[in-house]
Formats: sequence, C-alpha cells, structure tokens
Amino acid sequence: MTLHDNTRLNLDPFGSEVALASPYAIGAQFEFLLDGPEAEIQDYTLESLDPGVLSVGRGVLQMSESDDTDDRYMSFEATAAGEGSTEVRVYDEDGVEVLRGDVAVKVPDRVELRAASDLDEAENPDPVSNPACYVSGESAFRVDFFHGDTQLAGAGGLGIDDRDQSVATPDDSVWPDDADWVVVAPQKTGEYKVGISSGGTEVAEFSFTGVNDAQIDHIDARRDSESGAEEGDALEVHAWGELDDDSRVYGLSFEWTENGSFLPDVGDTYTYEYDPDVSTTVTASAAGQVMQLEVHGYGYVSDSNSMMCSVLNAGPVAMGVLLATLGVRRKRR
Repeated sequence: MTLHDNTRLNLDPFGSEVALASPYAIGAQFEFLLDGPEAEIQDYTLESLDPGVLSVGRGVLQMSESDDTDDRYMSFEATAAGEGSTEVRVYDEDGVEVLRGDVAVKVPDRVELRAASDLDEAENPDPVSNPACYVSGESAFRVDFFHGDTQLAGAGGLGIDDRDQSVATPDDSVWPDDADWVVVAPQKTGEYKVGISSGGTEVAEFSFTGVNDAQIDHIDARRDSESGAEEGDALEVHAWGELDDDSRVYGLSFEWTENGSFLPDVGDTYTYEYDPDVSTTVTASAAGQVMQLEVHGYGYVSDSNSMMCSVLNAGPVAMGVLLATLGVRRKRR
C-alpha cells in the first residue's frame, strides 16, 4: 500500500509507502492517491491533523483505464490552505492508523519562469529574465515557486495581476497538476510588468518586452542530428526568431513548406519521420525572415507554446511516470 500525490512527475509514485512532494505552495490544489487492493482501501479514510494548513476531502474510489478491475485506488482532493506544518494519516475501516506522512505548506518568496519552447530543448533550462515576446503571438512560461532554495510543489494557486494590460493569463488546464503556467500575448511593442501571486499573496513581478517584425533580425533553429538515426525515427527542427543581439524572441509562429508546398499548420516545431531515401527542402518563414534546410523525410508542424506540448516536454524521466500513470487520473478543473 502506498500514499503519494500527483504534483511531481519526477517522483516514483510506487517506490515507497509514503512519497509526498511536500512542501507545497500555498493555494495549491492537488490529490493524494492511496494505492492498494480494492477490498482494503475502499473504506479507508485520509485525515489532515490541521485543516487550516491542509484541507482534505472525502475519498473517492477510482479505476484506471485498464480492464484490470484490481487496478484501483482512492483519491482525496486536497488544498494547501495556509502556511505551516501538519500530518496526514490514513486509517482503515476500523479506524486503525496504517500510514502517515509529514506535510508542510509555505508561502513562496521568489519565482522562476521557464519558456515552454526552451523545455523542448532541456529538462530544466535556465529561467528567463525580461524575455522578448512577439506582438500578436502567444508565449507560454512555466511558473516555478520557491521558498529559499526549495522548490514548492503543487499548482492551482497561481494568480496574475497584469496591471490592467489584459496581456497575461494563468493556465492550469492541463493534466497533470504538476505546474502552473502563464501565457502572455502582447498587443503592442514596449515593456510589460505582470504581478505573480500564490494563494493570494503576491510573490514577484515578471517583466517582458513586446517586439514586432521590424525588430526581428534573423531566424535560428535547433535540429536533431540525422547521424546515427534509423529509418522511422522522429526527428525535430525547432525554430525561433532572434533580435540583432542574438537574444531569442518567444511566441513567433512560422509557416513551413516541404519542397515548396505549404504545410497546413503554423508553429515553431517541425517533426519528420526520418527516411534516408527521401530528400526534402524545408523552409520556415516568419516576420519577413526565411530559413531553409535539407532533411530526409516528411513531417508535420506543431507549436511548443501549446499547453499539452509543454507537458509532453517534461523530459524522459517525467514522461515515463506520466505514461505509467495515465490511467490513474484524468481530470480538468
């Protein structure tokens, strides 16, 4: 029997009896998951000793998407309600304690933002500071809350004050409840400041700059190497615009062609199936700039600022846990 939560994809949810991602960011909303034989756990309860720190709802017996009727678990809705420490305890049908875990809730004192498109290149890229964001485009950034040097777990407590500019919105609509996201969409060039809060407490101010076509100097790209690739492998070309100082521009979407024929979608990522016997001339164009390259195969276009793509860019370890638990929870708030 195990007790874990759904806030961190990099945890092994079945690796120990209690695997919690505490401390949690104030305002976070998530679930505790109790895994064990259905005959045992369906009447079990989970209690928080201090609901003012962590509130826990009634348990609900859930079933994964597999056909195995034994693949069930109990889920308990939880909210990180206030700063402090408490315990959660699991009781069996007779009221006997069977598991317990320590929980802490903290108010963040700083944030780091990482661009969704950078997550396409690294599991934990450097945080951005005053990024350039394309006017009329959308740029997605993951918001990581910290207390000191400790990253806080949980999502759903993010608040945005974009100073009445109506250019920034929070987004926690994707499964799983692993991170908060902010999507910015500047409507004109210039400087913007966005207040970021957690659980109603403002933590930091995020600055970004809106830029237009005239400020984009050239296109750059990262492409997967075809050296050592096998036929059928999926390879990517990820493109972005840059200013004249070589700093990256976020939120720029591209039109793509294969041998002169336009592909139906726009975005910053071209994915193709490697075929050494097929030579294809690919172009990406945006803001009056054009980039051309040769690949082997044909492909399709996607946008790394899509929220689902951002989750799928969580990295190989995270994806292993994600795929292993897709049947465990599928929810939209």
